Amino acid sequence: MKFLFFFLVATTTLWLGGCATRSNHPDWIDGDSAQYKSAQYLLGRGEASSMEEAKDRARADLAKTFKVAITADSEDVQSYRTNSAEAGGAGKYVAESSIRLTTSTDQIIRGIQIAESWQDPVKKNHHVLAILPRQQAAASLRQQVSELDDATQA
Repeated sequence: MKFLFFFLVATTTLWLGGCATRSNHPDWIDGDSAQYKSAQYLLGRGEASSMEEAKDRARADLAKTFKVAITADSEDVQSYRTNSAEAGGAGKYVAESSIRLTTSTDQIIRGIQIAESWQDPVKKNHHVLAILPRQQAAASLRQQVSELDDATQA
């Protein structure tokens, strides 16, 4: 009986300890940020092995909010080969397929800030959160629309 009680206590302690170690990263990595609410900020997240690349990915992720161009290249190859040296030789069927997706944006966005960064102690990857205040983004877009209207009228 004592063994069963000890076993249950030990199992519960290990389980709770395991849950605690998984939540030691910032909230914005898995979802919404408590500090940077989506009602007030546009957010971009980036992850890479180097800090600079993670920052660039976070900025690019935020820029995709405005415009993204996606291109897809696909290739399907099928072939059947026989060994002609043998009469009625066995054949070999080969099929290959590949798809490459590329996303890009050509927006120039001013005011993006790197708000937070975190490095995973196990995987050593850098995680970065980029922010842009919504009011600032709206004002910039209004200015661009106004400039385009003026150019169209001229």
